[in-house]
Formats: sequence, structure tokens, C-alpha cells
Amino acid sequence: MKRLVADTGPILHLHQAGGLHLLPLIGEVITAPAVLAEVRIHAPALWSGGLPPWLKPGALSATANQRAQAW
Repeated sequence: MKRLVADTGPILHLHQAGGLHLLPLIGEVITAPAVLAEVRIHAPALWSGGLPPWLKPGALSATANQRAQAW
């Protein structure tokens, strides 16, 4: 199975365009907890039945977390 790492933009825009069903065709989508929080705010309908099974939270490495905080 392929894995895709996504930030907020692709998830939200595919949801808005009605194309979110395309992401699980690629494989498992891994995203940072902060991205999940943003998506939950901007697209609460995605969580009406819980987190989609193809969308997996992933922890950032310490280095990546420091870079994200700096941004």
C-alpha cells in the first residue's frame, strides 16, 4: 500500500470540490495532528462519523516539529 503525507490544503480543497474520495485510492494518507485540527475546524462534516479510516494521524519528528513551530 502506498502512503501519502498531506497537509491541510489538499484535504480541504478536495473535500470542497467533492473529490475527497480520490485520496484513499492512492493509499493511506498520513498527516500531522495539527493538520487534523485545522481540517476539523474548516471541514467538520468530515468527522461526523469519526476519522475516515484512510486518514492516519502521524507524529512529527523532533526536528520537523521545531521547524513547524518556527513557521
